[in-house]
Amino acid sequence: MLNLIRSLKSATLNKNIFKTTLLSRFIVNEPSKTLAKDVLIYKNDNTRYFRIMSFFCMSQYVFWNYMAVCFLRMNETKLKDDVKDTSWLYKINFGESKWRYPLGILSMVLGTSIAIAGFLYCARNVKLLVLRKDGKSVSFVTYGPFGRNIIFTTPLEKVSAKASRNSANSAIPLKVKGKMLHYSVDTRGLFVHPQIFDSTVGLRRQL
Repeated sequence: MLNLIRSLKSATLNKNIFKTTLLSRFIVNEPSKTLAKDVLIYKNDNTRYFRIMSFFCMSQYVFWNYMAVCFLRMNETKLKDDVKDTSWLYKINFGESKWRYPLGILSMVLGTSIAIAGFLYCARNVKLLVLRKDGKSVSFVTYGPFGRNIIFTTPLEKVSAKASRNSANSAIPLKVKGKMLHYSVDTRGLFVHPQIFDSTVGLRRQL
C-alpha cells in the first residue's frame, strides 16, 4: 500500500515537472529551444456557424445577380395617357436605359460585395493556433468557404497582438506581416496553454 502511494506521488510530480519545463521554455528564459512536438495553444471550433455564413453569402450572391439579370432584361413600356391619379413610383419606367442598366450593375456589385465581405470575415476568424516544434513559428487555421480549413504558417516575429488576452473584450486582433487586415482570436475560445499564448502569439511587436 505504501509503495502504491509513493508511485502515485511520483507520477503526479513527473507530470507537473513536464508542464513546468514546457512553460519555462517560453516564459522564463529559453524561448529558442525546440519542442518535442507541435503544441496546440488555442482552439475555437465554430465550424457550423461559419458554414451557415458561407451559404448565406453564396445565396446573397446568387439572389442579387439574378435580380441584375432581371433588371437588364426588362422591356421598356409606355405609361397610358389616361392614367393620372397614380403614385410617382408607378410612373417610373424601369425598362428605360437610364434605370435598367444602373439597377442591374448596382445589383451585381451588391451581391459580389456581400459574398466577398462574408468570405473575408470567415477567413479572418482563427480556428486553431499551433506552435510549431521549432518554437519560432506558429500555424494559423482559419475558416474557409463552407467550413473548409485555411492553413498557413508564419514566424512568430511577424505576428503582433493589438490587445492582450486579459484586456480584450470579445476578440484579440492579430496582425500578421504581409497579410491584409487583421485576424481575430475570439476570447470565448479555449486557450489550451494561456501562458504560452501570452509569451508567443499574444505579444505586441513592431512590424
